[in-house]
Amino acid sequence: DLDGLLQLKQASLADISEARRLNEAASAELAAIRRTEEVHLLQQTAKTTLGVTSSKDRRLQLTVNGSFHEVLAKATHNPVLFTTTMSLFPLLEGALAEQPTPVPKEKQQHLYEDHCQLVEAIRVHDPDQAKQITQRHLIYLESEVYDLSTPL
Repeated sequence: DLDGLLQLKQASLADISEARRLNEAASAELAAIRRTEEVHLLQQTAKTTLGVTSSKDRRLQLTVNGSFHEVLAKATHNPVLFTTTMSLFPLLEGALAEQPTPVPKEKQQHLYEDHCQLVEAIRVHDPDQAKQITQRHLIYLESEVYDLSTPL
């Protein structure tokens, strides 16, 4: 059960990625439909991700990136989607403990650009584009950052 996984912080990176892709794509779509004041907070949080592009601290990178996805989940105004999204990050942190190498600057830059494109899609109320950007972003994470051999 999810409580057990959360207590142990154990789940495969592939399983977590699959859950994120399903959950966060829907969250991005809903956030674009319901666009509210969170779009400004999303913009600010996206800029924060740019600040860690040169960081050598993988945990800091994960925390800052997680903050962006937390604001995205809040922008849905759906407490179930928010809770589901937030429950995945402790699992992700546990799964990434075996990959302590920081994400290289060029890949962090790519993630920042994805975040900016997602914010823009939400700002202009384009749910289809928001969903596509999120799916593409998570596939990039799977193949280029998480070091999964093939995207799910």
